Amino acid sequence: SSAQYGGLILFFSCILTWAILRIQGFGVSSTETKEPLKGLVDFSNPSSVLKLAQETATASGIFLFAFACEYFPPFPSTKRTWNVDDFSFYALIFFAVSFASVKKVRDTSVLNRLQTDEWKGWMQWLFIMYHYCAATSIYNCIRVFICSYVWMTGYGNFIYFTTTNNFCLARFIHMMWRLNF
Repeated sequence: SSAQYGGLILFFSCILTWAILRIQGFGVSSTETKEPLKGLVDFSNPSSVLKLAQETATASGIFLFAFACEYFPPFPSTKRTWNVDDFSFYALIFFAVSFASVKKVRDTSVLNRLQTDEWKGWMQWLFIMYHYCAATSIYNCIRVFICSYVWMTGYGNFIYFTTTNNFCLARFIHMMWRLNF
């Protein structure tokens, strides 16, 4: 479609812009530091503009790679079939690795940050295995886990906001970004 081709043109133009700026030596100095940008881009500073072009080109390259893998896959697709033996084998390996990395924690309160993060990690693994193994027989269980995951995320944000009183716009935007992406 035209949107896909427009995206490709945008990605290539970002990468090309960065390459041209870099080849011409724009923004390159011998005193350039490798510190990340703090704040907005200063368009009067050539080094800052080059850094923006480099980061945009990197993101464009990643998106281009994802586009190529989506529309021109290197391996043919196959239909996934539910196989309880495969799912059980993956689960056994995951449990063995998980139990080998158990650590003692100091905070023993109910629903502390480490505990909810651990549970959310286990649920993420189940979401991935549900889709990877086409485990349609555990569909209802996965729906409950998704609800639990969303609730625990909201609970963690509520606890953070009430204990720190950090209601600034930047924190809110950061939280919304993490929730949506």
